Amino acid sequence: MKEYERLYSTLNTPATGLNIIRGKIKLPPYDTSQPAKKEYGFPPAFIPWWSSSSIPHYFGYWIHFLNPLRKLTFVQLSTNIGLGGPYHAFEIARNFNQFLVGTVFAYICVFEELDDEVREFAKAAGVKKPDELLKIIMENDSTPRGLRSHPLFKAETPLACFNEDEIESYQLDFPHNKMELNPEAARQICTVEIYDTLQERIVKMKNSPEWFSTSSQKKTFESLMKKNDHAGAWMCLNSRGWLYKEARKALESLALAVRDPVLDLLAEAWVKIPHEGYEKGY
Repeated sequence: MKEYERLYSTLNTPATGLNIIRGKIKLPPYDTSQPAKKEYGFPPAFIPWWSSSSIPHYFGYWIHFLNPLRKLTFVQLSTNIGLGGPYHAFEIARNFNQFLVGTVFAYICVFEELDDEVREFAKAAGVKKPDELLKIIMENDSTPRGLRSHPLFKAETPLACFNEDEIESYQLDFPHNKMELNPEAARQICTVEIYDTLQERIVKMKNSPEWFSTSSQKKTFESLMKKNDHAGAWMCLNSRGWLYKEARKALESLALAVRDPVLDLLAEAWVKIPHEGYEKGY
């Protein structure tokens, strides 16, 4: 997506990644678009790599500014209202290499074989020994949980690799239904990345952040900005309840107040996207 070119470089996206984003390295033929389609829309914390017309949904970076406890990660962003949306982000990888291996793994699962197109993509993307991924699927598990046996997924295991009944074993920073909660932990979360179960827990807490229960994210954002709570304003901006036309103005005002060079690049790119092709807001 050309609007994000400078931001991809600033985030040190490897050359292989840039070629995938631009469509120079083709994903296996299924239902994907490279570069990503713009009209499905997405919240500011999401930086697209490619899109899929199924659901539809996106794959790409997920970034939180002004929240040092939250690291850059990779997510699948669904536009399916049935998943708790209209938009919902879910962590699928913690780094570039995991993202590529997980992508090859997913395509093998979709096609139910390691066909020539998947092999070609794996080779171009630098994913070695794709037959080992097929072996994991055939002998162990055809869900992302199976990737926990892959060497690249043992040190930092993303949330997608845990079933709901074992999610307490997840050790990293993406929010989930069974995480330990307190008001400060809740301030590190936006509603686009959680399900209703966790949001209900947060709302019931004393001193829970306003963006989990507000009837107007726009007014909540304005209140947070008046208090110079820029970290809270960012999480508010990435929570459900925004019209895109209002979110554009809010993001520009936040970037102007913070003056972070990376946030400036993101705001410059995001406001140019015609998000309203699928939904009027998120």
